[in-house]
Amino acid sequence: MTGNGVIGNSSISSSNSAWVTGNNSLWSNSGDLVVGATGSFNSLTIANGGLVLNNIGRIGLATSASNN
Repeated sequence: MTGNGVIGNSSISSSNSAWVTGNNSLWSNSGDLVVGATGSFNSLTIANGGLVLNNIGRIGLATSASNN
């Protein structure tokens, strides 16, 4: 993917999730990956051989981004 990836972008975005699980499972983007930019209770699960590649990874950017 070109650009940034975001899970839970706005303050009303809550309880969003993405799973990257299993061998050969890949999430790759050239920009940043943000989990819970301004929203709460968002998650990214990487398990069982899954791989995530990005420029910079961030969890919760704003003060409203809690419990990510």
